Amino acid sequence: KWRLGCALLALFVLVCGARLWLVDFCGASVPFWDQWDAEGDALFAPLLQGHLPLSRLFEPHMEHRIVLTRLLALGLFELDGMWDPRLEMVVNAGIAAGTAAIVAGLLLREIGRRWWRPVACVVAILWALPYAWDNTTWGFQAQFYFLLLFSFLTIWGLCYGRPYTIAWWTGAASAILSCLTMASGFLAPLAVLLVLAAAVVLERKTWRMHLPGFVLCLLCVAVSVPLMVTVSKHADMHAAGLHYFLLSFIKDLSWPAYHTPVAFLVFLFPMFFMARALVRRPSQRPRPRWFLLCLAGCVAMQASAFAYGRGRLGDAAVSRYQDVLAIGPLVSFVALLLESGSMRRRVWYACLAAWFVFMLPELVRNSVFDFRKVLPHQYHCAAEQARRCRAYVETRDLEVLRHTADRMEIPYPHPERLARLLDNPQIRSILLFVPGQEDKAAWPTQVAKGLLRASRWIFLLGLLGLI
Repeated sequence: KWRLGCALLALFVLVCGARLWLVDFCGASVPFWDQWDAEGDALFAPLLQGHLPLSRLFEPHMEHRIVLTRLLALGLFELDGMWDPRLEMVVNAGIAAGTAAIVAGLLLREIGRRWWRPVACVVAILWALPYAWDNTTWGFQAQFYFLLLFSFLTIWGLCYGRPYTIAWWTGAASAILSCLTMASGFLAPLAVLLVLAAAVVLERKTWRMHLPGFVLCLLCVAVSVPLMVTVSKHADMHAAGLHYFLLSFIKDLSWPAYHTPVAFLVFLFPMFFMARALVRRPSQRPRPRWFLLCLAGCVAMQASAFAYGRGRLGDAAVSRYQDVLAIGPLVSFVALLLESGSMRRRVWYACLAAWFVFMLPELVRNSVFDFRKVLPHQYHCAAEQARRCRAYVETRDLEVLRHTADRMEIPYPHPERLARLLDNPQIRSILLFVPGQEDKAAWPTQVAKGLLRASRWIFLLGLLGLI
């Protein structure tokens, strides 16, 4: 147990260090895109004016009701006294690292601690690589990390677990919280709902055990679905037809092997094997099998939501959605470990080899592209955004925001609107990049700066600990 605990602690440190390193390299010091409206104009300015209504927390942001993200932003603002996007990124890195350790620990609890080495290594790779750099280098993305954390805890606590235990209450609270993360937060309770229904069909005598969780998840889904919002200006991002939806869906399920869409068959094969085993022998190892099937089902539903909402012409999910999609290959890998004694030896080795063949080369290729192209561009844009915003505050010259070689060189799509936001006295008074305000921040910003300076050493410490 102590070795496993040390491994999970090292995993936390490694993932946190990797993400802090990325933030230190190319995390922008100015708010970005709709963060200006969602945080600055909708939360902080009314708060400073003394009239922030409670209902503002529950108002939709695009298709989502990001209640937890808003609460986190307000909490950090109250602690720090200034609007520091890099502080938000540091906190997000901690949430992501904590989620990685929790996911690894609970997966090992289900399949056995003897697999701690491969599980810890795969989780470390999936959480440390910068394929989802968009979430890491944008402070206004905590909703994705909350979605991952509470969806996982919902499924772990409610899927085939005895009611009213500590684990069950953890899952119940997480089911409610997951609905306050994003529009697709209710998909974790929905996945549990479907799995419990299937479990009762296969083992009717278990219906009393599953009834409380079933009712709770049904209530979460029933409340969330009517509150969903349709954004008309995003209609052109939706899948243009069934063909494009299926193409995007298959690509998302095949992550990271977007260019080899048949990869999803390799990742789903262990799920089909477990489902067949449950149909044949529903009482044999039901808990871990239902748990992993529920996780896989939740990822599949998330992928379908991404494909419908952003699939347009069969496009694969962009960077910010890939933290969620990465759970799919992880569940497939863990399922292979669980079924190592049930599959024929040759079949098991073939599946494991296929998993690595489709997974590792694509991760390497994507990472090389990110390190060579994407992240240097993000570094340039982050520096240019800060320079142009600072220049406008000093000169009030709108041309500084208008004339750009790249639209990402300013942190908002419309220069005129960005100028009005920068001219707002409440917003301007809390921006750290404004001359003369760099030292107004309290201790949270100072701690964040220290962690960013030490990010490389934090990463190396975690790596050595895991080794």
